[in-house]
Amino acid sequence: MLVGHAALGVGQPAAAAEAYEQALVIDQQAGAPHLEIEAVGGLARVALDEGDFVRAATRAADVLDFLTTGSTEGTEEPARLYLTCGRVLEALGDRRAPGLYGAAHGLLEEQAARLDAAERQDFLQRLPAHRAVAAAWLAQRGAEDPAGVSALIGVAPGRGPDPAGVLALPQPAASV
Repeated sequence: MLVGHAALGVGQPAAAAEAYEQALVIDQQAGAPHLEIEAVGGLARVALDEGDFVRAATRAADVLDFLTTGSTEGTEEPARLYLTCGRVLEALGDRRAPGLYGAAHGLLEEQAARLDAAERQDFLQRLPAHRAVAAAWLAQRGAEDPAGVSALIGVAPGRGPDPAGVLALPQPAASV
């Protein structure tokens, strides 16, 4: 899974897809649906990165089905699953995307609340997906930043660091 994340982060979608496919097979053989779905989420990110909106939407639908019918317990990065679905829906012009960013942010906040201040800041800043969740949540809220999240993750409200291009979304065609 990490190989897929890393490959996609450095702009190698083919290598990422191969890593996610391998992880999917291993997780299916192990009977680990909570890990399988993370590989499916990775494949949705690859499809989105490649501009294949149909494949991205299909994979994201599988992830959304899992999120609405199952538990994220046992997943390694549940917030990344919500972020992925939000990105796909945003690219498709679906108005549900902000709610998914909010769910991802709420999940991270819930996890971070159990930590002391130093651990909390590290938790929210260390992983690119966590920074991307905060940036997406802030962007969908506009300039409003009541919780001071932007200061915590070191970004200006409504914008965010995105060194790996996690939030770079293809713009959907304008409807006429």
